[in-house]
Amino acid sequence: TELLTLPYPPPSALADLANALAAQPPRKFTIDAASVVGPVSTTKVFRLMLPVGWTVQVPQNVEAVSPFGNYSVHYAQTGREFDVIRTLSGARGILPPDQISELITWARAVAADNAKFVIIQHAGTGAGN
Repeated sequence: TELLTLPYPPPSALADLANALAAQPPRKFTIDAASVVGPVSTTKVFRLMLPVGWTVQVPQNVEAVSPFGNYSVHYAQTGREFDVIRTLSGARGILPPDQISELITWARAVAADNAKFVIIQHAGTGAGN
C-alpha cells in the first residue's frame, strides 16, 4: 500500500471563505462575481501510469456551478492510468446582496474536494490480504 500526495492542493481556502461570509451580518451591497475567483479559467491535469495490478482508491468527483464560477474535479482510474482533472472558471457580473447565500453554498461545494492524497493498493494487497 502506498500513499500518494496529489500535486495540486485542494481548494480549502474556499471553505474558509464560506465560513467567514456566513459569520457576517446580512449583506447590504452588491457582489462583484469577478472578485471571487477572477475572470480566469484554469485546467490542471495529473496523469499517472501505475504498475500492473495496482489500484487507486479514487476520491469522489466534485461539480459546483454558480453565478460565481464553475469548478469540477474528476478522479478516475482506467486500466493502469490514474487521472485527476481539475477545472476552475471564474465569472463576471454584479449580483444582488441576497446572492451571498449562493456564494457560500458554491464555496462549500468546491471545498468538498478535500483530497490531499490517494491510497494506492499494490497487486495482492487489497482488503483481506
